[in-house]
Formats: sequence, C-alpha cells, structure tokens
Amino acid sequence: MIGEPTICSGRGPWIVKGKRLFLNLSGGDILGLTSNKEFATAFLQNLESADLYNCPFFFYESQSTRIPPNKLYEIKGQRKTLLFKDLTTLFNLLVSHLLKRGYVLLVDEQFEMTNIPLIRNINNQVQIFPHNSFSTIRKHIEAQSDSNFAIFVQTVYPLSSELLPVNELLETSQSEKVLLIIYESWADGLLGEGGEGLKSLISTMPQNSIIVGSYSHILPLSFSYIASSETFIDALESDLKDQPFNPEATEFQVGITLWFINFLNSRKSPLRKLSDNANYLRYELATKGFRVLGDFAPLIPVLVGEREKALEFYNGLLENKILANLLNYPLVPLGKSRILLIPSVLHSKEDLDFALNKLEKVAKTLGII
Repeated sequence: MIGEPTICSGRGPWIVKGKRLFLNLSGGDILGLTSNKEFATAFLQNLESADLYNCPFFFYESQSTRIPPNKLYEIKGQRKTLLFKDLTTLFNLLVSHLLKRGYVLLVDEQFEMTNIPLIRNINNQVQIFPHNSFSTIRKHIEAQSDSNFAIFVQTVYPLSSELLPVNELLETSQSEKVLLIIYESWADGLLGEGGEGLKSLISTMPQNSIIVGSYSHILPLSFSYIASSETFIDALESDLKDQPFNPEATEFQVGITLWFINFLNSRKSPLRKLSDNANYLRYELATKGFRVLGDFAPLIPVLVGEREKALEFYNGLLENKILANLLNYPLVPLGKSRILLIPSVLHSKEDLDFALNKLEKVAKTLGII
C-alpha cells in the first residue's frame, strides 16, 4: 500500500484549496517556474528595466536590443512575426482582417478561440465544421469555387489531447485559395524538444500558413504572436496602424518571453522531466485499465462516459486528496465525460504513485475499471 507523502507546505505539487491539501493534477505551474530562481531573477530584471507604458508599437529587428529577434522566426519556421499584448486582441484583429478581404472562415468545432465575436456570429463567411472533418472542408471549397478560404485549426486539442493530423491538413490545403490559420494552443513551450510546437511535426512550413500562439498557459504575462510570410504580415500591419488602440506587446512581455524561449532550449530545460512524468502516468493508467485518450503526453484525459459517473469520480478523487479537471457536456459530447489530469515537473514518482493508487481505488469502487 502506498502511503501518503509527508507534506512540508502547500507549495509545489501539493496545494491548499479551502482548508484542505490536495495533490494538484489540475494544471497551473506545470514547469515549476514559481520555484525557479533564474525565472524570478529574469522576471525582476525585466520588470525593473521595462517602461510598461511607453514601448515600441511593434517588435522590429531594428528596435530590439535584448535578443536576436530571428529566434522566434526560426522556432516557428516563418519569415516575419508581430507581437501582441494578448491573444484575444490578436484573433479579433486577424479575423477582421480576413473578413474584410472576403475570406470564408472554416473553423474546427473544437477550436478554442470561437468566443471571438466575429467567429461566434456565424454567417455566410464563417462556417463551423465537425472536428477534424477534412471531407467537410473539401466540400466547402468545392461548393464555393470562387471564394478564398481561411481554415482555423490548432496543433493540440486539449479536451481530447489530440495532435493536429498534419498530413490530412496539408493535403486539403494545397490550393492557392486556402490559408491555414494554426493556433499553437498547448503546443507552445511543451511540444518538441525545445517547446517549438508545430515545427516539431512539420519540417518545412507551407507558404500559405499563419501560426498564432502564446506561452500564456505556462508563462504568466507572456506576449502573443502571429508568424507568417512577410507579405501577409506587412498587409496585417498596415491594417493595424488604423486601429484606435495600441495592441502591442510591452517591453516586459518581450523580455520575459524571450528569456523563457532560451530557457526551454538550454540544458536546464524542464521539458524532459515533464515528459517522463506524463508518460509514466499515462502508461500506468492504461495498464490499470483506464481509457486514456489522445497523443499529447502532458494532457491526460481519462474517459469515464456518463456525466453523473464522471461527477462521482471527480468528487471521489477530491475526497482522496486528488485535484483534477472535470470535463462534462457541453465541453465534451454527451456520453463522453472525462477527467483531465495534468502532471508537472514538480511531481515526484512517489506523488504520481500516490495519485495512481487513489485513482484506481475510486475507479474500482464506481465500476469504471
């Protein structure tokens, strides 16, 4: 029988919720940055040196003295990049830019940024297609042969831990009438040996691709970015100069995010430890008979089925000091409710074994395994 680890404080892999202590498998500081002294130093240095209210409108090569700006271009396999304060503003401006130029937007139903008003107000220029249904995309393109299309997909779908089926997408998007809008989602900073995301799946990015992303899911106050060809970025930039507000990333955001990119590509990168923990948890769960979904190791969805049973499982885990994520309808389809587990680099093997013991105990009680 695995005993409960000795807890010295509520920090690290264990957190306090209310007055109770839980082993945190719900996400958060999965790379352990709050305990990283180098991150704390870089954070304070950038905060002290940055003028948060007066910064260049955009991050150009001629304006940057911190780090070679082609670092991000190389990681994303594109020619030019613009940086923004936040992802919502970026997507709003991008969608507006495309709609003004007459593009028909084809958006995967699991695309995370469908809360953007211009996407949510579905009309003839915005069509939602079933998840990963490339046959539906082809039908739209064939039916509107005189139109140009922008296909919105993402590298990782966190609710299912699925990776983008790259080959099917590239085959579907060979036409000159098609733009690929690929949101990196959780791939940024986590997929690939140096957290390079999509580029770890595609050696050479197609010319018609636009990469959008942010490290904000793992790095507080990160900038957001859009990377594409010089032609597309120049056209987008021209539109942005007419905006009544300033969407640029602050100097602080630029400094801390580029420090983070370098950190992920250094010998001190925590990505190997995260991968080891996630793969161990995935393998052991599958061995015990759990239905583990997806391909993307750091996000581990465990399929339960009916929403009532998933809620019972979630509450049972809480009673046993395990904090996870409950995914019920309408986040996921009816009958496919699940628990999402997100390990971190701060978890020891003893922590993971403790979690596995409790997961197995509760699941057997409820007849899940």
